Amino acid sequence: MESFSFIEFFRNYCNKVTSWDWYEDYKKHIEKVKNFRDKLIEGNSLSSSELDYLKNFFCAQSNAIANAGQGLAGTNARIDDINTLFDNNDAFKKLLVDLVRYGVPTEEDFLIFEDRIAEIFKANNHNKPTVLINRYVAGSTLEVSSLVNINQFKQTYRVLGDLLKTNEKYSSWYQGNINLLKAIDMQFVNELNLDRSLLDEYKSGLEFENDFTRTVQEKLGLPYNRIIRSMIPWLFFDNKINKPHLPPSPKETRLKSSLNTILYGPPGTGKTFNTVTFAMSILEPNLVLEETELENSYQDLKNKFDLLKKEGRIRFITFHQSTSYEDFVEGIKPFVEEYTGEDGQSEKRVIYDVAPGIFKDLCECASTPTGQEKSNFDEIWKQLITYLEDNEFIDIPLLSKEKTFKITLNKSGDGLTTIEDNPKFFNKEQLYRIYTGEKGVPRGGHDNYRKAVVEFLKTNKDFGLKEYNNKTIIDNTKPYVLIIDEINRGNISKIFGELITLIEEGKRKGQPEECEVTLPYSKKTFSVPSNVYIIGTMNTADRSIAIMDTALRRRFNFIEMPPKPELLGNVEIGNKTLDLSKMLDCINTRIELLFDKDHMLGHAFFFPLKKTPNLDLLGRIFKQKIIPLLQEYFYDEYEKIAFILGDDQKSSNDFKFVKEKKFNQSYLKSNNLNEFDLKERTYEINYSSFNHIESYIEIYELVQSSKNDSSEKTE
Repeated sequence: MESFSFIEFFRNYCNKVTSWDWYEDYKKHIEKVKNFRDKLIEGNSLSSSELDYLKNFFCAQSNAIANAGQGLAGTNARIDDINTLFDNNDAFKKLLVDLVRYGVPTEEDFLIFEDRIAEIFKANNHNKPTVLINRYVAGSTLEVSSLVNINQFKQTYRVLGDLLKTNEKYSSWYQGNINLLKAIDMQFVNELNLDRSLLDEYKSGLEFENDFTRTVQEKLGLPYNRIIRSMIPWLFFDNKINKPHLPPSPKETRLKSSLNTILYGPPGTGKTFNTVTFAMSILEPNLVLEETELENSYQDLKNKFDLLKKEGRIRFITFHQSTSYEDFVEGIKPFVEEYTGEDGQSEKRVIYDVAPGIFKDLCECASTPTGQEKSNFDEIWKQLITYLEDNEFIDIPLLSKEKTFKITLNKSGDGLTTIEDNPKFFNKEQLYRIYTGEKGVPRGGHDNYRKAVVEFLKTNKDFGLKEYNNKTIIDNTKPYVLIIDEINRGNISKIFGELITLIEEGKRKGQPEECEVTLPYSKKTFSVPSNVYIIGTMNTADRSIAIMDTALRRRFNFIEMPPKPELLGNVEIGNKTLDLSKMLDCINTRIELLFDKDHMLGHAFFFPLKKTPNLDLLGRIFKQKIIPLLQEYFYDEYEKIAFILGDDQKSSNDFKFVKEKKFNQSYLKSNNLNEFDLKERTYEINYSSFNHIESYIEIYELVQSSKNDSSEKTE
């Protein structure tokens, strides 16, 4: 960024914003606010639906400006609370309406609005809604940016302001925005050699364009208006500053740099847990926080993760020995089909057809265009649903014109069903596939009905669906994530088949070395899109990286997730302090010496103690997790287990986890006893040791004492 060119930055990061759904939503919102303002200036009142729009725009988790993220949670108020506040508090309602009417002419107006909203929220036991305030202001004026997060704006102002040579201090988020956007205007003037007088005639208000923006657009040969201008600071933050600090990595590693990544480490290091953070760093990078902030914000991140999973942007699979190519890519699978028998009764039969596996299905979703520049399919679909909400049914002629069938809304109101003895169900996605020339469902069943519906929407003058034009497709650039848990437990060659080559970054669709194959069952050509990310997890105690499939190792970026004892600290149990960090570090040091680092114990085993520090829970963790793992590692060689748990140094036999087993000597009497190769000693678990806090403290305490003693002697 030392040789920073603002125009180059704009060309690289800002020239495609007009194809984003977010840009269109922002534009539509400003148009609405402008209409509201005109109506209010003329002395008219807003309707109840218009007031609801302003209310929802203020408190919604996500609106046309920005996702509230932690902003809503930080108010200690739920959306329902803010809705109630708006409905019952006339002062609050008036503030929101007045801001739309008058805009935000000065910093003083902004500060007054901010203070009054804060007072109302405080009176109702809610915290100041800073992000919601900034977001609402950004939706009522084009004089500020859409970067409403205070900390993110400070970072952007510091870096971008320095590059644009504006070091002017500011007293509020509003004034900082004024300074920064003016500096952006001046940078366009300087780099494009524009007449500075264009800025003198710069008009405020909610107009998208003016002489200045039109001149910039003409010079650049790229779209430019005041909405794009408002988005520039956020685009700079997202592309030049925002590098999420992912919890598993000691450096600021951004996962987006690799399409294929495997998180590997011993059990209990949070690999599966952290796939949430890694996935969200790809899908919603602005929501991923610093590691120090993650503990308090993880649930919000997980909630968003679950929503994206429901939308189909995230898929999850666990590999095991029986996972096959048919599960992962495609195969022939049975389907139950309903049909009408000769007697007119509904019957069922099993048919076999080619069905996509989880990976192919995700790739097809990631390849599906997000829309068409000239297609009005979404609009017509909404129109159709609205019509059927007001009318019982529509008569649709079949393409043969021999007969018609009736369609109505399904029970949930989001799809269609035919009115007949054996109803057929259609949804939006199926009709869209017919519209684009594909099968509505893989087998094409009842597609003659779907084709008839699409044809009706095209030919009926009340709807007027435009012809599909595949030359105006907008490519799907949204990222999609496949999470493969326990990736090393599956037979990679068997599961991936020929796709092991296609997942390489350079072989993806649209890349210079793009590869495609003909799939064996469907006989269709297939390639892997560049917006599909694969995140795998690998437990090194099950299988070492060294003996993994070489083809897999070459195609994945590996990120180690070692145990982090330092995250545990101390816990108080009874009147004793247990240093969990030292205890785990001591255990792992001994395991590494006896075995290797791939079999160490992770810190996640002990995380529950940070919230519930008691002896019973500690005992259960050792009894049910730690001891069984050690028994598996060392094949019941109890001398080694005792060494790892420090039993040879403990002050009392009561504190030892492993004890020598005593036998009834009368059972051992035999004339042939000397002929047997009997063990000198046998051992068993001392279950009473779990009830003493000293059993755990003395795993590390005597070692620590001996280190101190030896260092004193050395001195």
